[in-house]
Amino acid sequence: MAIGELFLSAFIQALFQQLTTTATMAMARREKVEGHFEKLKQSLITIQAVLDDAEEKQLTEKSVKVWLEALRDVAYDLDDLLDEIVSRAQIQNSEDRTNPIWRCIPTCSSYTPGALVSNYRLMSRIKEMNSRLKSMVDQCTGLKLSGNSGSSSCNRSSVVKLPSTSLVNESQVYARDEEKEKIIEMLLGNEVCRDDLSVIPIVGMGGIGKTTLAQVVYNDPTTIYESVTESKDPEVLSKNLDVVQVKLKDKLANSKFLIVLDDVWNEDYLKWDDLCRPLQFGLPGSRIIVTTRNDSVASVVGSPLTAYHMKLLTNNNCLSLLAQHARISFDDNPELREVGLGLAKKCKGLPLAAKALGGLLRSKETKEEWVKVLNSKIWDLPEQNNILPILRLSYHHLPFHLKHLFAYCSIFPKDYEFDKNELVLLWMGEGFLEQPNSRVRKEELGLEYFNELLSRSFFQRLSSSDSRFVMHDLINDVAQFVAGSTCYRLDEKMNTSQEY
Repeated sequence: MAIGELFLSAFIQALFQQLTTTATMAMARREKVEGHFEKLKQSLITIQAVLDDAEEKQLTEKSVKVWLEALRDVAYDLDDLLDEIVSRAQIQNSEDRTNPIWRCIPTCSSYTPGALVSNYRLMSRIKEMNSRLKSMVDQCTGLKLSGNSGSSSCNRSSVVKLPSTSLVNESQVYARDEEKEKIIEMLLGNEVCRDDLSVIPIVGMGGIGKTTLAQVVYNDPTTIYESVTESKDPEVLSKNLDVVQVKLKDKLANSKFLIVLDDVWNEDYLKWDDLCRPLQFGLPGSRIIVTTRNDSVASVVGSPLTAYHMKLLTNNNCLSLLAQHARISFDDNPELREVGLGLAKKCKGLPLAAKALGGLLRSKETKEEWVKVLNSKIWDLPEQNNILPILRLSYHHLPFHLKHLFAYCSIFPKDYEFDKNELVLLWMGEGFLEQPNSRVRKEELGLEYFNELLSRSFFQRLSSSDSRFVMHDLINDVAQFVAGSTCYRLDEKMNTSQEY
């Protein structure tokens, strides 16, 4: 599967935009195929209008899934056809500029034997493409695919965007005060000591808030934070910590230190012992906090007595967190509270799920819209590739112009720290920010889109920087899932049998 099934709507939108570019339309006029191009555009508009419904129904209806797979193949072929048309337009423009004779007699080049054959083949391919797209449109009725109300997203010259901000309040941690105090008590106590180095494992499932709790605890300015990716080589990690060792010797002489190792996966005690060897120089009372999803890891790095297992949030706490990220007050909107509580229960106690759901609901202002989210079929599906239903739902409800931008982020390895301005430049380089007839600078448009994804909790700001961000592991999984095989990462091609 080259186009992720949930990525298809963004691809169709890109094809429509390519059909309406100046170069493509000029070629259509030159070859006198404007009418055929208009049919292509109308078919894409109709298909785009039903894609939201199709992308949800394909999760439970095989016939719709087959239709989407066929549409994917048609979309690929249309993309190839448009690429050829643009290439021909560029060649023609180049010949017009370099050959004044053909510029004076522009029709002569169309009547050479080679040109006639080429034009005939192109016309045949355009007609065939129209026939295939019409067939896809005709099948929509039998599949009972319903369209969006109002104009299709393909035909919008501008998109109404959600109010967004680059500021996300990560300091407000719900129902974690008791756990925070417990961890601090363990840091200051003596019961966690193992020789001169004390290790406190924080254990919990993905999305429960281990990293956030560790961030709240390590607020001391001398704290050093090291994020560990699943596939990072232990030797590389040890070298990084050698740098930490030098800094500690220079800056923290006669002091205690706290290091946080986030999302550790290694279960090999000997490797862990090697990793800790450079840290033995610390003064008594120095501490290491390890966050992990695995009890076996906690046993290796610490002991069963020192491990702290995080608790799930209550439904009411999930509701409060949801309301914060949805930017609504139930006092002002009492009709939403009951539906909101039903949605909070869907979060199953995970803060990440509550935040993502709140971001989704930010654009839903009526009770009917909230009920539609609550009754979505996606909730009833089993987890696929460890993707939480709420996270799949959050992607499903993204505006079309954000879907392919988010899916592109699947190129980032887990725990990869990226600069938002560099990401915008990458989007620009891929042509994702092309807006025909728009006067908005691409950089400004990219930052606006980035802030929309940030406000929906797809990105997390690093506490030490205003411009650097990271994706939660589970969000990264969603990006890989929806992108399918459209994006490849170098670390997936390498031998990464050692995990941390």
